[in-house]
Amino acid sequence: MSSFYSLLKVIRQSIIQIGFQYNIKYIKGKRMKLKKYLETKELTQEKFIQEMEDQTGHKLSQGGLSKYVLEYRIPRKAEMVAIHEYTKGEVEPNDFYL
Repeated sequence: MSSFYSLLKVIRQSIIQIGFQYNIKYIKGKRMKLKKYLETKELTQEKFIQEMEDQTGHKLSQGGLSKYVLEYRIPRKAEMVAIHEYTKGEVEPNDFYL
């Protein structure tokens, strides 16, 4: 029975560590919404659309991007993947939900 409890203890510690590593980005304020990304990189929506299309091959409409920036709409999976790839992971899918 003691090996069972030892295993549970190891699993619990692993889960705590994984959760800590995942949430550290939010604790340190590194979470980045699309609007903040555009402001930080000094990109207009038009420039973002053009550069993202050049880099990923995925084109967004300006109206669609505007709704993502204002958080009126959540991008579909294909758009989220393209945004994540273009921003090199700075804007993550969770950033559209949280």
